[in-house]
Amino acid sequence: QDATEKKGRELKANEIMDLFKNEYLLYNYEDGENLRPAGNLFKLDNYYLGNKDNKTRQLVVDMSNYDGTISYKVLGKGNGPISAFVNGLNTQFKSKFQVI
Repeated sequence: QDATEKKGRELKANEIMDLFKNEYLLYNYEDGENLRPAGNLFKLDNYYLGNKDNKTRQLVVDMSNYDGTISYKVLGKGNGPISAFVNGLNTQFKSKFQVI
């Protein structure tokens, strides 16, 4: 809505797509062809998901930022892969991530 009001007209389809990408995907268009997340976003390098017991899943994730200068090993457990990953993020980064 804000972009429409600033331009004083309806947005074209490509303008809406660019707004969406910039707002939610955070892509960097500097090289014109290879899209990659901008900033300090992380990529998945490797993972292992296994059963700790009948009720608990254990997840090991190797992740790094896109230029490879920062890497983390995230270890988590939960009742499924998402809860195990959130548990691992909270442990690794001493935070309170939640999936709603």
